[in-house]
Amino acid sequence: MGDAVSEVLHEILGGAPRHEVIQPRVDLRFDLQVPKHKAARGTREKISYERSVFCPDCAGNGRAAPAEGCPRCSGTGEILERCTVTVAIPAGCVHEMRVRIPAAGDRPRPGLPPGDVVVVCHVIDG
Repeated sequence: MGDAVSEVLHEILGGAPRHEVIQPRVDLRFDLQVPKHKAARGTREKISYERSVFCPDCAGNGRAAPAEGCPRCSGTGEILERCTVTVAIPAGCVHEMRVRIPAAGDRPRPGLPPGDVVVVCHVIDG
């Protein structure tokens, strides 16, 4: 009975029914040491990391065929992908400043937007 009422309210008022779970994006954190002289004038640094993405072979459902587990992801629906990107550190960067790289984070399910990579700058002497 509760589901029927929820459906009617959804049609009248709009919004997501209570039984639907909206999954958030999955952001990743990357800690980067930046020498003080580079932080002062700005720099571009190449970073490498792994992110979780949905398996392209089974479209994230974990099955290659109706009754078989996907051999590429071992039935998990996700694989690890190695990424290398260049991040622009702005001039005047201070300790623990955050630089966001849009859409470079995890993307565990089809239809969900990828998360971001948040680079936390640790300004060091050197």
